[in-house]
Amino acid sequence: SIVAEAARAIYDVPILSAMEALAVRLERPLPGNTERPLPGNTERPLPAAEYLYLTRRAVCANRKLGGEACARRIVAWLRGGDGPEAARAEALDFLARWADPLERDPVTGEYAPVHRGGDDLSPILPELAASLRAACTVPGSGRVTRAWIRLVGASGAEACVPSLHVLLEGEGSHGSQVRRAALATLAEREFTGFEDAVRRALVDEDDAVRGEAFARLAAFDEAEAIRWIEPALDSSRGVVRQSAFASLGGLKSGAADRLLVAWVDRLAEGSAPAEVALEILEAAAGREDESVARALERYRGTLLEDDALAAWRACLVGGDARAGRRVFFENAEVSCLKCHKLGDEGGSEAGPDLSDVGTRLSREELLEAIVLPNAKIATGFENWIFQLDDDTVVAGRLLGEDEATVTIEVQEGGETVVLELDASAVTARKRDLSSMPEDVAEHLSRRALRDVVEFLASRE
Repeated sequence: SIVAEAARAIYDVPILSAMEALAVRLERPLPGNTERPLPGNTERPLPAAEYLYLTRRAVCANRKLGGEACARRIVAWLRGGDGPEAARAEALDFLARWADPLERDPVTGEYAPVHRGGDDLSPILPELAASLRAACTVPGSGRVTRAWIRLVGASGAEACVPSLHVLLEGEGSHGSQVRRAALATLAEREFTGFEDAVRRALVDEDDAVRGEAFARLAAFDEAEAIRWIEPALDSSRGVVRQSAFASLGGLKSGAADRLLVAWVDRLAEGSAPAEVALEILEAAAGREDESVARALERYRGTLLEDDALAAWRACLVGGDARAGRRVFFENAEVSCLKCHKLGDEGGSEAGPDLSDVGTRLSREELLEAIVLPNAKIATGFENWIFQLDDDTVVAGRLLGEDEATVTIEVQEGGETVVLELDASAVTARKRDLSSMPEDVAEHLSRRALRDVVEFLASRE
């Protein structure tokens, strides 16, 4: 539509002289979309994709311009209850980070830092957060509610604390991720009643909520924390057990050291669950006690010297597929989508299509492909170095060849170019390294790496 294209031109080019007009567009009823037209709206409803296109740029124009007026304009739009859920959640995150916005533009992805100067919303941010409570805590809008909870945490809005407790206790009416986020914010900000909230959540039936509660025990009295943690190490499962080990690593008592020695020894014997191997090793690595250090040495002594993956095997199982998906799509340090395609979600064909990689590769093969990309290179994605009879050297991915021509794909100035070499001019060739960077694992924490393995293993 003309409206959506105008918004694109103003924001993406950008046309700075028209940015205010785009920002003010939030003050008018937006055209709605063909799936949910707005009552009484005289403009032609837009298709849902174009509606998001326009709405997001109008919100981002206010973020870019800054100032209290723009912040209040976003708040007024949010209170109206209209707009795609993704755009509303993003707008709440903009408010939470108003003083320190991300340096990459949320629409174009380009480096475009916003300099706020004296634009300080901190005195009014608690008031703005409180004014959005009713509009942003509607059951069924979990993404928006979680973003509002983050805003409450960022602003320190004490007036919203009762609502956080209500969200936490609202079993059934809000999803587990909303309840977990409410507990996390209560604990992180040490809001009124957070300790009792954690204690109640420790016996919650939802594993996500219980896991968050166990993750907060390191801030409790150590004797009480140990009473909760010790039985959970054996009897709990999944994220709850992982969180219990993580909290154990944060305790400073001799009791914590003794528990860790026992579990590191179980890991060495092969009797500890693989899903918590990483938590056990990370918790033990941070200890100063000599008995824990000796236990770690015993564990390392069980690793095979010729096992190239020995240092990474704790990342094979126990990850969070949703967190792994975020790393895959959003982590600029590893930029997976630059080379890989995943279903219809964009990407490049420079590397193998990973849409169903979980059916083709084992977890061990997935881990190896990430941390040791040159150990095995996927068929059809080998890089070769060709020497020609004029002493020219050309390197690229072999696409095909016949008696007359060798066709390769090369990178030139950031662009992918297909070259056809005269086969008779090729005097020598040798296999080159994988185009997959060798340092990917250096840009990821062990937990993030485990999450990526879990995500890829789930692709079927």
